[in-house]
Formats: sequence, structure tokens, C-alpha cells
Amino acid sequence: MVVGAARARGELPRPWGDPRVHAMGPDPDRILLVGAGIVRGLGVASHELGLGGHLARRLSALTGRGADIELVGVPSLTVTAARRLVDGLQLERYDAVVLMLGAREAIGLRNPVVWERDLLDLVTTVRERGVPALPVFLVSIAPPPSVVPFDGVIAPVVTRHVARLNAVLDRLGALPGVHVIPFEPGDALGNNGLADTATYAAWSRPIATGMHAVLDDAVPVRPAGVTDEQLRQASLDAMGILDDPPSAELEALSRVARDLFGVDGAAVNLIDHDRQLSKSAQGFPRGEIPRSESLCATTVEQDGILVVEDAQRDARFSAMPSVAGGVVRFYAGHPVEAPDGQRVGTLCLFDAEPRPFTSADRSLLRELALRVQAELWSHVRVSAR
Repeated sequence: MVVGAARARGELPRPWGDPRVHAMGPDPDRILLVGAGIVRGLGVASHELGLGGHLARRLSALTGRGADIELVGVPSLTVTAARRLVDGLQLERYDAVVLMLGAREAIGLRNPVVWERDLLDLVTTVRERGVPALPVFLVSIAPPPSVVPFDGVIAPVVTRHVARLNAVLDRLGALPGVHVIPFEPGDALGNNGLADTATYAAWSRPIATGMHAVLDDAVPVRPAGVTDEQLRQASLDAMGILDDPPSAELEALSRVARDLFGVDGAAVNLIDHDRQLSKSAQGFPRGEIPRSESLCATTVEQDGILVVEDAQRDARFSAMPSVAGGVVRFYAGHPVEAPDGQRVGTLCLFDAEPRPFTSADRSLLRELALRVQAELWSHVRVSAR
């Protein structure tokens, strides 16, 4: 087959770099997508062009919220291998988990009884280790040749076995918090039997549609105060960026943030032990202040953006020197994460006058914070990624 020959020559296009994709919008849904070659993005050169990128954008269009999707794609991934992979993941970070598994077992004619046992173990582990009410989506196995090209002899055999394994998925879909998404993309492969970006766009549609209503109706409840300070600090230390001067790109991003929002100041701050360190600052000098006097410290201790429209009327912050002195009344900060997902700093805005902050403002601040995050990551030691 063409795909097999290309794979043997190492010519099969595949994305490289950070396996995370983002779609604009406020209050993003954080999703883990686990699967084989279709999740890895075989056939395209960027995750933005693969299933993850298309799924993030389509979900955002449906929900009106942002979408952050982390991809764990391993060619020929099986359920048992996926179970080992999730042991190393912080599942409490996600609002939903999507599992696209079973193609390898269908080709290998895996015993459905054994496969059901293994899949139940995986689903149970994900549900137990995730946040309360975490939805788990099981995407049904597409029959050949929808995703993998087959010759005419083996295709009928595999098709029958796909139906058996999909019956297992349907049974597990009766479990609390588990949702099965039908996936019948048809003969959608691109030229030469390879997926292309149009193929991935088509494949994202039924998945996004199946997730949309569930994400809107059952947003998981995140426990307050789940930050592990020791892990958070270790992640910041491992990045090795505390002593670096700000790059020109970082300075430009903080200037853009200040000017776009028309505020007195904007900064990229890192929370390091008991201090706040400004990596880039507009409207005040770079430097450090005690963590106890930092609004950004609260931002990294919670999940998502922090908006304080009038800090002098907020008991959490009214006694802070910058607030009591009238320098800061309005504040908005979006977390900036380390490559392992720990919140290590913020992109923040401040102004001496109270002001409202709209949903569109939240979306724009998130987009700028993701660019700040990418810029910080570009200077991270390879060993910390």
C-alpha cells in the first residue's frame, strides 16, 4: 500500500512540536484527546491542520467558548497502552476526555470480551482520577477504508469485527458520565490513501457535534485550591527563565496588551516562591514585590482568568499597598503555564480606575496570554519540555 511504503521510507507527513492546540474564546474547555494515528495527525505537518486543530475551532464555534485541546497521539495505540499512558497525566486538569481507540484491536481481531475488560479499566481510571462529573467520550471505530486503507480481501473481516467492538462501546456508553459518539466518516481519505487537512476537518464535525451538548449541560466542577505549590514551583524552576532578560517579543506583547485595552499598565509576572517577579512590564518599572502583595498570586492559585473590576471594593485585595494607594483598582490576569500545565505566572492588566471587562475582552486577553506562554516556552531548556 502507498501508506505502508511511505511509512517505511519515513516520508509520511506528521506534526512536530507542542501537541496542544487552542481556539479563541473566553472560559475555554480543556480537553484531552487520546488516540492513534488519527490523533497524531499523520498526513499533515501541523497539529493546527490535523484533527485537534479542526476539533478545537469547531467546538469553539458551537459553544461560544475557547477550546484548549491536548493531544496524546501514538500510532497503533491500543487500549492497554493508553491505560499506561494516562498514569503519567494530570487528569484533574481537564474538563473532558476523548478516547479514539480500537482501530488496532479491530485489525488484530482482538477478543471483544477481553477488549471490553481493558476499556472498562481505562474509562474507570479516567473517571476516578479526573474532576467530579468529568465526561468521557468514546468515539466509535470507523469501518475500513474510512481511516485506514485496506485491500478488498481483509476489509469485510475487519468491518465485521469493528461492529463487534462498537457494540462494546455502546454498552459502556450506559455508564454514568460516559458518552459514545458515532463516527462514520465514509470513504474520506485524501490522495494516495493519506489524510489531509480537509479530511481532518470532515472528521472533526461529528465529534464536535457529539461533544457540544454534553459540554454545555455538564461542565465539571473543579475543586477550589487544587494547586500543589511544590509541583508548581518545581515546574517554574525547571523552565530556567527566571534570570533571563525579557526578549523583544515579550516586551512587544506586553506593550500590545496595554495599548489594546487602553489601561495604565500591563505585565508578564512570574510567581517565584514568596515573590512576584516581573519579566516584562509596561506602565511601571520591572522588579519584584512580595507575593502577599500580588494580585497575580491569586490568579495562579485558581483555574482561569481573574477579573477584579474594582479592587478597592474587594476584601481580598483592598488592603494591598497598590490597591489602597490608588495605583490599582481594575485588574485582569490570565494564567501562563509551564509546559507540564502548572500555572507559573500571568499576563495581567491594571488601571487606576474601575472598569468593566466583557466576554470579548476575556477572549482577547486569553489569546495574548497564549502568545506570551509560547514565547516563554521558546526559551525553556529542552529538558524541561
